[in-house]
Parts: sequence; structure tokens; C-alpha cells
Amino acid sequence: EQVAKSRSHSFQMDEKVKVDVAEIVKRLDGVPLAIELAASRINILTPAKILSRLNKRFQLLQSRDAHVGVRQRTLKATIDWSWGLLEPWEKAILAQSSVFKGGFDLKALKMITDVSAFGHVPSMAQIAQRLVDENFWKSQDMWQGYTRYSLYESIREYAAIQLKEIPKEDPQNWMAVRRRHAAYFRQYGTQEHINSFSMKGGVRRRQKLVLELENLQNAMSFS
Repeated sequence: EQVAKSRSHSFQMDEKVKVDVAEIVKRLDGVPLAIELAASRINILTPAKILSRLNKRFQLLQSRDAHVGVRQRTLKATIDWSWGLLEPWEKAILAQSSVFKGGFDLKALKMITDVSAFGHVPSMAQIAQRLVDENFWKSQDMWQGYTRYSLYESIREYAAIQLKEIPKEDPQNWMAVRRRHAAYFRQYGTQEHINSFSMKGGVRRRQKLVLELENLQNAMSFS
């Protein structure tokens, strides 16, 4: 709010604006730099218009302040810097994980991603922990022994751009990853899986199915 008022003296936080601002903060995953860059656009865009343009966040969230360091001038530059610190296989996993919607677990990650080009790499659990530690992914313990991961929205958009730049002949390319994603989630529609709901462990399987709804919709949309 302070940044917004410094840019536009007429800015007022009324109830409608509060709703839009809350949604902007949510869409930006509460990342301070991203929020500050969004607020700096208030002199030319209303919060509602900023919200409507977040699907092009890397073009929108830029600072022209000459006193700000290069890395802090754009959201993309900040992510570029963090991306550059990752190992090649970590970049590959992060880029490929952008196809998930609504989260994923290690089993799905292992089946859908491809790191064969890198030879011996750390375990998927170690890579996942590293990406969580570096704030590329979030992790949540759903119940004992079951953890789900998800990407911050700005990171997911950035990773998706990286994925689409991979050559078509590479097994890590966008089309190949989307096909593996669709093939993996096809199992949830089999009669065997549906019948398993009434067997031992059926409650957990139903709970997991709910968690995968966005992935299922995404897989069907691609197919």
C-alpha cells in the first residue's frame, strides 16, 4: 500500500480495491518483490487491470527505477539469477514439473520427468528437497508418509517457458512431457482403480483422487 501511494497520491484502499489487491497478492504467492513491482504500476493501471494482466507478469512486473539493482528491476531477472544457480538436472526437473496443476507427489514426478541425459544424478527426493529449499517448490505433508509438492505460480510460468524452449527431439521437450503426464493420469480412470475405492485403503485413494482433479482436467484437455 505504501508503494502504491508513493506512485499515485489518489490511490485509496476501498473494499473493491482490497478484494483485487488480495487476489493480486495470492496470484503472486506473496513474493515481496513481485508485490512491490505490481504496486509500482498503480500510477498507470488500476488494481483490477493489474490483476487482469498477470498472465503476462514478466512483461508487466518491471521497475524503471535507476536506483534499483539490475537483479531487482524485474521479476524475471530475479528468477533468472536463482535459475542460474541450479544444477542442469535440477533445471530439467523444474522445467518439466511445470506441466502439473494442483500439485504432485514424488511417484508422479519420477514417472513423468526425464533426466536420462545427465547420467548419475541425486535421488528424486534429494532434488525435490533442494528445489523446496531454494523456494522454487512448496511442500505440504498431507498425511503420514504422503507429501505433495507444488510450484509458486510465477515460477511455474517461468519454468513452462524454459520447457517450451527444449528441442522437439529431446525426451525432455514439452510435448513428450505432456504425453507422459496424460499417460500417467490415465490410470485414475481404469475400472481397476475405481473398484479399489471399496477395498482396503480406499479412503486414502479417494482423498488422493480429489487432490489430482486439476491434473486430471489438464491431462484430458491436452488429450
